[in-house]
Amino acid sequence: MNRSILTVLCSFGLVISLSLMAASATAEEGSTEEEEVPEGYMQDEYGRITQVTFDLRRRFHVGVSSMTRFDAGDAHSIANSLALETGGSNDFLDLQHGHRHRHRFLEGRLILNPLEVDMLFYSYDFSRSTPGSPIWITTFIGEPRRFDVPIEVGVGATLGRLHYRATEAGDLMLFDLLSGRVNWEFYQGENLENYVLLSTGGGFGLRHLDSSGTAEAYAFPEVGLRAVWSLGDRGLTQIALDGRMKWAWELSTQESWMMGQAGLSAEQILIAINDQPLSLYLEPHARFTQFEPADLDGVDYRVMAGVRLSLFVPTRVEMPAPTEEYQ
Repeated sequence: MNRSILTVLCSFGLVISLSLMAASATAEEGSTEEEEVPEGYMQDEYGRITQVTFDLRRRFHVGVSSMTRFDAGDAHSIANSLALETGGSNDFLDLQHGHRHRHRFLEGRLILNPLEVDMLFYSYDFSRSTPGSPIWITTFIGEPRRFDVPIEVGVGATLGRLHYRATEAGDLMLFDLLSGRVNWEFYQGENLENYVLLSTGGGFGLRHLDSSGTAEAYAFPEVGLRAVWSLGDRGLTQIALDGRMKWAWELSTQESWMMGQAGLSAEQILIAINDQPLSLYLEPHARFTQFEPADLDGVDYRVMAGVRLSLFVPTRVEMPAPTEEYQ
């Protein structure tokens, strides 16, 4: 009897010892895993890993916003509507050569009342950074400081840009089939991520208005200003400026018309659901249209505020220092 009890106690002690050894091994593995947390992620006190940095230049997003609109010179034209949007972007940095390739695709916005659709099917921009700077500015407020002004010239192209709206003269559709441009980046941030650029170019497209019943071909020159800034090391805040002005001539009717727009947007990530960030979005926007066949001539202002859900967002991995080839 005593021998059986002793045997049981020894077995129980062996089990406890093996359990403690296993727990110790698990703890050691946990500490090893904590050291191997991928860049852009964090591990909390329970050993759970979550993404904490986001590269908003590489994502596909969907959004919904409330839009308030009013026409210049008409204080009684204030109206509210719901807007839905999508958009994709993929920026690729060639650090060795100092090149950045910017791809944008399926950027669309649908405004429900009055019905409007804006859609960008695909756009590409190439930017670069070369050694030295032909222009620099030295300030003497306090200690002397030198600021280089880059004269970096790149190129870009857009394949398919649609604008549709309902007017009193019928439904108006403008479809830019193809356009090309030359970009001058006069500000470039580290690794060409943040930038300000001026662009000039031209293209051709088709215009359709219900009252005419025909599709007219047009050609146009266009100028633009675009800028994007990501704030903070985690990439949780992004500010963007996008403006362009187009002058179009219809080849068969010899009529001309103009359209321009400008918007300044701010986006702030608040939470992430399964590492998919959810952000607040705000954009004041102005649009100018001068199109006589549809009796459009004036400026309207809009303010859009809503939320965006971004998908497939990689971490904001810190890039190594630029190579000496283009510093």
